[in-house]
This record gives sequence, structure tokens and C-alpha cells, in this order.
Amino acid sequence: MGILVIILIVIILFLAGYLFLMKKELRNIYQQLELIQDNDTNKLLLSEFQEPDLVKLIDEMNQFIHWKKMLEQQTNRKNKELQELVLNMSHDLRTPLTSIHGYIQMLSLKDLPDKKQSEYLTIVDRKIEVLNERINSFFELSKLDSKDYQLTLGLLNIHTILAETLAFYYPDFEKNHIELDVTLEQDLLVLANHTAVEHIFQNLLDNLLKHKTRSASIHSYIKNERAYITFSNQTTNFDAANLPHLFDKFTFFSQDSNSMSSGLGLTIVKELVEKMNGTIEGSYQDECLVITMSFQSEHVE
Repeated sequence: MGILVIILIVIILFLAGYLFLMKKELRNIYQQLELIQDNDTNKLLLSEFQEPDLVKLIDEMNQFIHWKKMLEQQTNRKNKELQELVLNMSHDLRTPLTSIHGYIQMLSLKDLPDKKQSEYLTIVDRKIEVLNERINSFFELSKLDSKDYQLTLGLLNIHTILAETLAFYYPDFEKNHIELDVTLEQDLLVLANHTAVEHIFQNLLDNLLKHKTRSASIHSYIKNERAYITFSNQTTNFDAANLPHLFDKFTFFSQDSNSMSSGLGLTIVKELVEKMNGTIEGSYQDECLVITMSFQSEHVE
């Protein structure tokens, strides 16, 4: 009987000690949680009390803390991007609006010569076009940024779409005395969306025209069952240091204040290409800027 009592006392003392240590460790964990919650720190929970269930709980909590920190970083990054977007949009819209307002005030002047009136109206009309183009670019990019925005893909002859688009732009290349070399390996079928591909070609041809170079080229070829198409032009007004930012939002490589560009053209191209499971990259060598795209393809027999 005495032995049983001793055993019970030992068990009670062991459980009491275990409970004391457990409560002490829980207080320690609570204090660590408060520290992590109240401070910008990358610390995780630590425990010297190696009880299996407690260790498992701490591991789960550390995973949650890690996930929470990642979510906070993503949110902060998105907020910063949103602030920059709003600032850039405000600047891009304010500039043509201010110009339009100024010319409208001049148009209201008495005894304004007809020649000047016609000139100012032409400028106002041009500025309205710039404003409309930029608003449309903002709207399009907001759609592309949505995860719910999907493109319906099908097999298309990419050369047919290119030929149709080039026919529309050809007079602009002639007007700017740009020699355009088009070398297409063969007819290509690619898995893409017709409207998206057409829009990509329009933006890239606009980009060639903006550089006002003497020569430009468009080439296509097949490699490893993928269709590649490159748009390249000789240019001396491009800084190679800007290459990593070629497809960034609001990146301008032209200093022309009358440019129709919103700084979103190549960004939209990249978004559309990637929406169709394609790839796109830029390179710059020997004063030649090259944009290369690739799509899943099938040969045309």
C-alpha cells in the first residue's frame, strides 16, 4: 500500500512538473507571437520543450507566420505598384489635357486669324487622339491583369495575319522612308488568338515606326517545334541599360512629346503573348533592338 502511494505521488509530481513546464512554454510562445506580431521581423517561433504535439503545433504556426509575411510583402508590393500606376496615369492624362485646355483658350481669342485657328484645331484634335489612345491602353491593361481574363486559342496562320497588318502600315513605312525587310521561312500554324496576334503586330509595328530608323526587319522560323518571329530595327537612341525594363509599364524610349505612346504598348504585347502560352524577350547588340516571340506551332504541309 505504501509503495502504491509513493508511486502515485511520483506520478502526480511528474504530471505537475510537466504541466508547469508546458504552461511556461506556452507563455514563452505567446510572448514570441506578440513580438512577431508587433514588429517587422522574420523571426519564427522557437521551443526548447520538445513535446511531439507541441513541436507539430509550432511547425504549423511557423508555416502560417511565413505565409502571412509573404502575403504582407505581396500586398505592400501591389499597393506600391498601384500608387505608381495612379501617379503615371495622372501624369499621362494631365499632360494632353493641359495642352488641350491651353489651345482652347487661344481659340477663344478675338480676331484670331483663320490660319492660326485651323492650326490650333489640328493640334487639339491630335492631343485628343493621344488622350484617347492612352485611356484605351489603361483600360486594356487592366483587363489583361485580371486572372479571369482568358483568350480563346485556335490554330492560326500567323503569316496571313502579319500580311494583313503590314498592308495597313505599309504607307507609314514609305512615308518615313523606312526600308522594311520581311523574311518568312514558311507558312506557320500557331496556337493563338486572332485578335490578340493582330494587336501584337500592330503594337510592334508602331514601335518600329516610333524609332524612325532607316531599316527594320521581320523574320520567322521554326525551332524545336515552336514558331519564332522577330521584329528588329537599327536604332541609336536606345540605351542598352534600359533593356531589362523593355516591357515594364510606363517605359518610354522616345523623347517626342507629341508621341501617341502611353508607355504601355510593349507591356500589353508581353501580357498578350504570355496569355497565349508564348514567350517574348528583347535583345540589343550592334545598335540593333530585337524583340523575339515564340508560340506553339504546327507545320503546314
